[in-house]
Amino acid sequence: MDSWLDNKNVVRIVALMVGFLLWFIVHIDEKMNDNTQASVQPRIETNRIYDVTVHTIGLDAQKYQLVSMNPQKVNITVRGRTVDLNKVSTKDGNSRVLADLSGVSPGVNRVALQAVSFPEGVTVTSIDPAEVEVVVEAIEKKEVPVRAVVTGEPGNEFRAGEPLVNPSTVYVTAPKSVLERIVE
Repeated sequence: MDSWLDNKNVVRIVALMVGFLLWFIVHIDEKMNDNTQASVQPRIETNRIYDVTVHTIGLDAQKYQLVSMNPQKVNITVRGRTVDLNKVSTKDGNSRVLADLSGVSPGVNRVALQAVSFPEGVTVTSIDPAEVEVVVEAIEKKEVPVRAVVTGEPGNEFRAGEPLVNPSTVYVTAPKSVLERIVE
């Protein structure tokens, strides 16, 4: 055995075999890691979030007033990896459900809802219900007379005179249903 270790050719063959064995082990280990990584898929989950407030955008406040919106809260279903779903927060206002009222007209309107600002990797698969019913009134202007209404009695040493009103009329701007009730 000692004579084999003294022979240069034997040492070279043993070194070559050890090198080949190391190369083989490293490449087998890489292939095993590639196969296990390919087979381990990130876990995709579906969650339901209840009572998400519907926010409105796009209503021209100079022309219209939102009278009612039904429903005001909806339920949504989201899908994504667990780590991404944990980032969803509808309470802080980042992830929201919107009703775009820019195309509404006076009266009853049905408006589709849209989900915005959800974290990357999270998909909103459904909004229940998908639409809300909004009632919008036009804002109008009307000229009405001004009248002073005096209440109570003056003290013993005083007497009340006739109240003077200037200007005698004013313009009132309000939704049509409110404006109809204003007489003076």
